[in-house]
Amino acid sequence: MESAWTYKRLETAFARLYGADEAAQVGPFRGRVKHLQRLGVPMARRPGRGSKALYDIDEAMQFLFCFELSCFGIDPTLAVAALERHWDRPGPGDATLSSFMRRCFEAEEDAEVPTHLAFSAMGVARGWNPEDLGGLATYEVIETADVPGRIRAAGQSHSPRIILLNVRSAAGELRTHLAA
Repeated sequence: MESAWTYKRLETAFARLYGADEAAQVGPFRGRVKHLQRLGVPMARRPGRGSKALYDIDEAMQFLFCFELSCFGIDPTLAVAALERHWDRPGPGDATLSSFMRRCFEAEEDAEVPTHLAFSAMGVARGWNPEDLGGLATYEVIETADVPGRIRAAGQSHSPRIILLNVRSAAGELRTHLAA
């Protein structure tokens, strides 16, 4: 499989992943992509005009991360802030969010890799929490088998709200659409 794609190929794969037909792809879906680009996704890229840019796995995974959070109604500015906060910083187990996302994308069907991200949702506290722990400040990497236990634990905690992303599934579907 390739490891770099044109904008058009990446956009088409994401549109298929999220159920946008051709009309939606060139309209509202493209608008969402362009909005994420204005907010700085992918990070460290400032696209110019006239030349074909190729997007790599990390850049595709940055879009995937933001689109997955948008499925929960997370404002794109909060999704991009979480991306910037966590992408290259060591998280649980000293792995980075970027390495986790990449592993999910590259994993073969039967490979055993962590599958889910769980964020504690404290978006409403962003802006007044003195430690700036609002938004999506913390996350956990979870194996599929551990998901039910994590959901039970969230329901019993003082902060019972979590956002659970099955990154392995979404990344695998994206990989399939990119290969088509």
